[in-house]
Amino acid sequence: MFSSVCNFVINFACKTVLLFAGGSILLYASNPNRTAQIFTDLLYKGIQLYTYVEYNVERVIKYINDTYPSTIQIVENTYAVKDNKKVHIHETKYTENGMFDADFILYEKDGYNLTMFRNEVNIPGMGNDSPAPKESTSYFISFTLTYQNKPPEEPPLSLSFKSDKINYFMVGNHIDKYVVWFLTKQQYGLDNYGVPYTAQIMDNNVKLPKVSSEDVIVFQDDAYVIKT
Repeated sequence: MFSSVCNFVINFACKTVLLFAGGSILLYASNPNRTAQIFTDLLYKGIQLYTYVEYNVERVIKYINDTYPSTIQIVENTYAVKDNKKVHIHETKYTENGMFDADFILYEKDGYNLTMFRNEVNIPGMGNDSPAPKESTSYFISFTLTYQNKPPEEPPLSLSFKSDKINYFMVGNHIDKYVVWFLTKQQYGLDNYGVPYTAQIMDNNVKLPKVSSEDVIVFQDDAYVIKT
């Protein structure tokens, strides 16, 4: 992002110098000696301007990178997930409404995973209002998943939301069909995007709720709610 700004500024300065240089060449026919002097001065000033702009823009970029390293880290740890494909957030397109063209936004760092709706992106470290990540005390002992296209002879899938590498039991996280489809592909290599499913849950209180692909599970501090 910063290099593109640098290139824009430098290109603008160069084009401006060339524009004035072109104008001085057109004046050459009316006053060759004076025009030659103007052209020489412009060329010298142009070289000075180019050097000054490039040097100072690079200094600004270095200052931002050194002073706000978390900004760069945020981009590296934030992804857009669409059609079961995960790409860096800065590579994601926008819709006509100005939202990310994604099924959900995923932030991954230090073994935890935050899921966000594309119109409610609250990334840790991005602004004073962004909440610090917090693990819910509520969790699933098991999440047994049955897809509508499952062959009768095959057993249902057991989906994991927490391991030594991931943790989706975070306050504010939503688990909807897009997250389930994505984790199914991540854990089983099975791309069932768009396929309806049902799931049998056993939670930490040994309750046994059932959910479907029409439901959204939202984790709170010490509980979770199922929204239909």
